[in-house]
Amino acid sequence: MSDRMLEKQDRMLEKQDETIFKLEEIRSDIVLEIKTSREDVVAKLDENREAIVGEITEKKESLDERLKRIENDISLLKSKVGI
Repeated sequence: MSDRMLEKQDRMLEKQDETIFKLEEIRSDIVLEIKTSREDVVAKLDENREAIVGEITEKKESLDERLKRIENDISLLKSKVGI
């Protein structure tokens, strides 16, 4: 092969190496972004889960209180009627 062809081939290989390097950098950036996004989503889901659990707990406590009042009312009515 002539020197000219070898030089041309070397330049092509260098360009390929540069392209591969750039693509690997981009891939690395994308992987990092995906990881960060996933962590953000998990954090948001945890926040929502805590809020939902808190809301359900409050509603359960409220319903338990209402149930106790109703049971007391039923007991009072039964005692008045003599049951």
